[in-house]
Amino acid sequence: MSKSSARSEHAGAANEDQSSSAGDGQSEEPVRLTQAQRSEAMRERLVNAAAEVLREKGYAGFRTAEVAKLAGVSRGAQLHHFPTKDSILVATAEHVFSKSLDSMLARAQDASAAAAPIDAIISDGVEFFFSEDFFVTMELALAGGKQEAFPEQIFKSAQDYRSQVEDEWLRLLIGAGLPERLARTVLWLTLSVVRGLAVRGLLGLEREFIWELLDEWKAIVREHIRLHTGRDVG
Repeated sequence: MSKSSARSEHAGAANEDQSSSAGDGQSEEPVRLTQAQRSEAMRERLVNAAAEVLREKGYAGFRTAEVAKLAGVSRGAQLHHFPTKDSILVATAEHVFSKSLDSMLARAQDASAAAAPIDAIISDGVEFFFSEDFFVTMELALAGGKQEAFPEQIFKSAQDYRSQVEDEWLRLLIGAGLPERLARTVLWLTLSVVRGLAVRGLLGLEREFIWELLDEWKAIVREHIRLHTGRDVG
């Protein structure tokens, strides 16, 4: 793309933001979005498209031109919001993590989780670590971008979002009567086991056997808690 055409497309990006969020013209009182709202809607279209391309093609096959095409926007509009490949990849990773945050927090705060926290923690770990989105973001972090800080940005996004969920699990275990040190040990070992089995599953470990191993881990953890506290924690 020549510099003049790039400037032209960048100049038209704001107008495309406006038109992309316009109504169908049938409403008597169309909702008028602010420029900030239109811009955010455009960014969301782009990161949703980027996530889909990543799931299908992986990092090696990721092309920003394909993202713009899938999102139905011009290259100029895409470059206006995400000037580099790394910038849209980091935004996509953040989007993937934030998308699942609400459901994971809801599970941690659910009354049934308090009755069986070990089961709930493992279910949360399976939902997160066995998801396609998790492996996509890990591929991004391992593949790296053009900037040295790229992998750090991906890992920081994962840490920022997951820490909110894990803080809830820690609170739940302490509320069930576990000393804080024991609660931390149980939480981190359990999530590490789930994450390790998820990665091992990529190498061919059968899912049925993975579920059996997780059931064994539940029994081990419950007995460990019983020995240290005298409590039966589900």
